[in-house]
Amino acid sequence: MNVYSWVALVTFGEGWHNNHHAFEYSARHGLEWWQINVGWYTIRFLKAAGLATNVKLPTEDHKLKKSVASLKARGYGDIGEATPPRIFAKPEGR
Repeated sequence: MNVYSWVALVTFGEGWHNNHHAFEYSARHGLEWWQINVGWYTIRFLKAAGLATNVKLPTEDHKLKKSVASLKARGYGDIGEATPPRIFAKPEGR
């Protein structure tokens, strides 16, 4: 468990607040299944009870675009434009 996980556990998910700055409209700060976010669990309960409507989340495509843009901004070049390497490809000639 990293430090954000501990902060998120104690603060009901606010340890992932940095994700809010990337996706301002998202009701969920912990964007991955393993990111503890008690606030999100509460929103899901309220939605199931019919007390919360129009709950918005980023799509997987939007998250990918943001991560590629972030890498480009840090100077990693043409991330996402080149064909990714085939890590699990069979060696040639076999």
